Amino acid sequence: MADPAKKTTEFWADANGDEQRQPDELATHPAALTMGGYYAWSLNMNGDLTLYANGLQFKVADFTKCGAPRYDVAGARKVAGFGGGALSTPDNRKLVAVNETYFECYDTADGRLLWKYPSTFPGVHGSHLAPPPEVGLIRGAFGLVGNASLPKPVGGIWAINGNIGEWHMLTEDGFYLTRLFQGDGFKMQWPDQAVPGAILDNVPPGAGGEDFGGSLRQGKDGKVYIQAGKVALWNVEVVGLDSIQEIPGGKVAMGADDVKTAQTFREKQLQKAVGNKKYTVQKATVAFSGNLDADFKDSEKPAFERQSGSRVRVAMARDDANLYVGWEVQDDTPWVNGADAPEFMYARGDTVDLQLGTDPAADAKRAEPVKGDLRLSIGNLQGKPTAVVYRPVATEKAPRKFFSGVAKDGYEMQSVKVLDAAKIEVKVDAKGKRYTVEAAIPLAALGLAPAAGLTLSGDLGVTFGDQDGKDTILRSYWSNQATGLVADEVYELMLEPRNWGKIIFE
Repeated sequence: MADPAKKTTEFWADANGDEQRQPDELATHPAALTMGGYYAWSLNMNGDLTLYANGLQFKVADFTKCGAPRYDVAGARKVAGFGGGALSTPDNRKLVAVNETYFECYDTADGRLLWKYPSTFPGVHGSHLAPPPEVGLIRGAFGLVGNASLPKPVGGIWAINGNIGEWHMLTEDGFYLTRLFQGDGFKMQWPDQAVPGAILDNVPPGAGGEDFGGSLRQGKDGKVYIQAGKVALWNVEVVGLDSIQEIPGGKVAMGADDVKTAQTFREKQLQKAVGNKKYTVQKATVAFSGNLDADFKDSEKPAFERQSGSRVRVAMARDDANLYVGWEVQDDTPWVNGADAPEFMYARGDTVDLQLGTDPAADAKRAEPVKGDLRLSIGNLQGKPTAVVYRPVATEKAPRKFFSGVAKDGYEMQSVKVLDAAKIEVKVDAKGKRYTVEAAIPLAALGLAPAAGLTLSGDLGVTFGDQDGKDTILRSYWSNQATGLVADEVYELMLEPRNWGKIIFE
């Protein structure tokens, strides 16, 4: 037990089995050790009970009569230069330590750093900024939750648990071996029944968000087993690891010109990611037919796609009475929403979204919303297209509090109203896996009086629901890219005006 105040760590072995601490059962290390991963939800203990902490190796000297391990605390050996916890291969030859940026592998014999693997979006809050799942990309990592030893060509492996529906495996040579569970909300598929033998390849290791804990261990039979789950634990066997084959390699030549070309690509991607988003709203009166190209004929129609199968195109126009907005959305389960009240549609499935700052004098880099900032969310409320306007700061109050596991005291929108004056047309193409929403929103209802050259900040986006239409699993926006969080209904609702683009009225 680490005591940061005393800057010590006590190791207790219950020698007499009375479950009480006696002085002769304690060994003290003169430093507060960190032995776990993210918030200590993973204990970095080898199968032989060897512990690694703050660069030190703690081996078990013997066991008491009641089977409690007694560590050789005085004989702790410095094996590498890392802080915090780490986990070795089963044979204690190599170990991986975790920090905010990398998984770092060390040789325990001489302390050499052997390789590093990026942990780009670590922990709960890091995962909120993560892109969709990709092979080899470790998102929302908590820490190391187990190890095993596989036949050649693999050798030692480590398992890493994460925040957004997937675990990962790294090999002792620093290669990404495989993903465990399913981190893509569009591909999650639960077994028909929770029975022994059910295939869990396409489920998350729990509920899909904040699935803390879990462990991986190798049995005496050589098989690899997992405990995972959210409100209950599952006992899972990992199969298929015995079929891994080595692919003969070759050589790749890379010259100075190739490096320059790669740098060019990188700069273009960075610019694309950050961007200088601008949208010019043409003056026109729009008649709705369900065809974005025909209805918004002269308007810009920017497209964005946060992950494959979720492409969105948007368009805007305005006349003296209305702001016209259109969304064309690619969706495997189009226009499904399970909300039982209009204010919760944004968190229960498919919606389209307009976020706008109607005060041109407001600071474009503001972190918090101000008076004039609003969110217009349109969804399918029990078969009827319904528009809801949220205002964090409002003159005319119609307050509504929202709660979540983090915001237990509640988050208040000063005004939440259904906008009956909005005229909405929806066209669903279930076979084509897409839908189109077009809306005419009275300018007066938005508090908007556009004049030529008026520049505001704003954003256009879409929320995507799961297959059953019960929960939002993806948020995708034209400008705001910090939309990875889908596990907290309060933070999914909040406005982030500093990430909006510019809306210019012609």
